[in-house]
Amino acid sequence: LYLYFCFIKGWHQVFGSLAFTLALLNPIGALLRPHPDAPNRWLFNWGHWFGGNVGHIAAIIAIFLATRLSVADLPKQFLWTVISFVLFYVIVHLILQFQSFFMQNRNFNPVETHDMPMQEMNGSHDDQHLGGDGAGSGFRRFILGIYTIGLLAFVIAMVSLITLPKSTLEMMAIT
Repeated sequence: LYLYFCFIKGWHQVFGSLAFTLALLNPIGALLRPHPDAPNRWLFNWGHWFGGNVGHIAAIIAIFLATRLSVADLPKQFLWTVISFVLFYVIVHLILQFQSFFMQNRNFNPVETHDMPMQEMNGSHDDQHLGGDGAGSGFRRFILGIYTIGLLAFVIAMVSLITLPKSTLEMMAIT
């Protein structure tokens, strides 16, 4: 079956199928997750995290591979739109990671240490606050707003590039 998909159907279908399968399994797994204080919750945490990330990466790879499909007949602008989206996503992700790191380590002195502590994924949630927003939540909401607007713009651009006839796109590029 694997060889059939890889050599007969192509890599786009392999990565697309993997992304779709993981997109279905990850929420089902979330519904079946153990209680936060269960001793093996860390297994769920890592599995859920890994499945979500692999699915996301597989989906992006499938989109990149779609640009090479002759049947799709996508314009060159589509590839650049996808590349721009990936860069936008990475920048937003890095901003949120740095913000999270600096909010957790306000007394961090980069001269004293070169270590960046990892967040716990062992299932313990003792440090979660009940009620109220955590420090830096306003900044995270602001970044979420920017990301939502940017994501919507990229989706509109990609759908337009897929649906508009090539002749229209060529005329738009000339003017």
